[in-house]
Amino acid sequence: MKKKSTISIISNTDKITYKVDLEIKNNKINYKENKDNTITEVLYDRENKILIRDNKEMYMEYDFNMNNASIYIKDLKKEINLDIKVKKIKDTNNKIDIEYILNDELYKYVIDME
Repeated sequence: MKKKSTISIISNTDKITYKVDLEIKNNKINYKENKDNTITEVLYDRENKILIRDNKEMYMEYDFNMNNASIYIKDLKKEINLDIKVKKIKDTNNKIDIEYILNDELYKYVIDME
């Protein structure tokens, strides 16, 4: 199933919003972001609460159940593992709202589907 959607990533210092067409299949949400000519493929697994972001520069995986984040920087061939603290996950039919703390900064990731 395809849906029009608004994606927001909000921190204390920044707010990024994208309009995307996403696809939902097997409880997984897929979409592509295009920012500064860099295409990022995004997958959010609703069941396992895992967010994966992949582009030519890095691969990021946030496991909200296990409270950890893994970032692989492709040019450097280096992986960084970080602890995250999930404050809230609210998943309804047309909206996913996740709040988490990473490096002492609060982030909010929202998928708002039409």
